Amino acid sequence: MVYDPAWDMPQPNWVQQGSFEAGAIPPAVAPDAGTPVCIGPVAEEWLPYVQGALDQLKNPSSWIVASDAAMYTVLQRVDELRSIIGMATGCCDIAIRLTPGCALQYSIDGGATWTDVTGWAANFAGCVQQGIIGLPPLLPPGSGVNQRACNIASYLASDVIHVAITQAINAYNNNLSLLALAGNIAALTFAFDLPWTAAGIYAVYDLYAFFTAGNIAALRAAEADAAFWSAVTCAIYGAIKTDGAVTPANCGAVIGAICGIACARRGRERSGCPPRAARASSRCTSDTADTLTV
Repeated sequence: MVYDPAWDMPQPNWVQQGSFEAGAIPPAVAPDAGTPVCIGPVAEEWLPYVQGALDQLKNPSSWIVASDAAMYTVLQRVDELRSIIGMATGCCDIAIRLTPGCALQYSIDGGATWTDVTGWAANFAGCVQQGIIGLPPLLPPGSGVNQRACNIASYLASDVIHVAITQAINAYNNNLSLLALAGNIAALTFAFDLPWTAAGIYAVYDLYAFFTAGNIAALRAAEADAAFWSAVTCAIYGAIKTDGAVTPANCGAVIGAICGIACARRGRERSGCPPRAARASSRCTSDTADTLTV
């Protein structure tokens, strides 16, 4: 490439040699274009030395370009880069805190003063409430409290708990993975219609880990025992019959009632289960004379 001798070069086509042994193809964009990046805080005292190092980029030998016009563009962009670095100001020290009153605040003066984040107080509660899963609707409409309780108890016992136990036994028998078990339970229950929560994930994990060679025979027998599942239905019903639904207040009682069903096999009576004569009928009775069909 021919350089203008008017640059007071010692001889035509003479150029200075910078620190780089070979030139480089310059970036295709200007320093203030392209993808921006953030550089960590640098002591102001070092900026003159950084600027001096950037001067190397003003040497034409640092670049491989196709024409004088391209070289002028590159050198202009080097000046822009030096300007950006040279005009750097002090860092913006932003601190954020959440007060005991749940107000989100920020400070730009090292914590001397604090300012409330605009819109936080008015909108945050509504944002959180959108993520809270509400109680399920009571179906069918118009049914009495006792009947609703029995419907729900039957559904939970037969279509949720029993299905989960059956799928866990299937996972054990076929050496399925924990992920496969979770997918099978979700596909056969309502899980795909609800967001997975940490509690749900841990529940499937605990179920998966519970099935071992030491208890699989008893679990298989319980899974096939219709009378046992009738007892589970009635245990749930007894815990929710007052409310007609599973609520945060009675959830503990539901779990306790199910865990209280002691199934002593080998011919002994099940503690807390209906008498043998009553096990043939899958019905839950209220404290009144009404019989509730499951």
